[in-house]
Amino acid sequence: EKVGTYITRVSPVDRNAWLACEVSFRTGSKILTVKSNIQISNHTLMPLESIALVEYKDSVTLDPIPPGQAASVPLAFASTGTMQFRPGNDFRWNEGELLLYKIHRLKR
Repeated sequence: EKVGTYITRVSPVDRNAWLACEVSFRTGSKILTVKSNIQISNHTLMPLESIALVEYKDSVTLDPIPPGQAASVPLAFASTGTMQFRPGNDFRWNEGELLLYKIHRLKR
């Protein structure tokens, strides 16, 4: 049972570096899950492939996200990186940049 999610800034220099901490209880134990505050949810019918990049120098190919599942963006890329996506090998990578620091400013 999830009790709460707490968001905290993790850098005194980078205003966009945030960390999400989820607290839950399982069989009498407290579980603290620490991750970046940006999650990718796959609402397609295929595994979603993604690449996180920082200034096109450093990059990491994330594990494919199965349909209906979610994964966190690595914290090292969450505040300054860009993302590229494609639903499976039969598709091209998106051409536009998704700047991760702008996601923090989105309102629901």
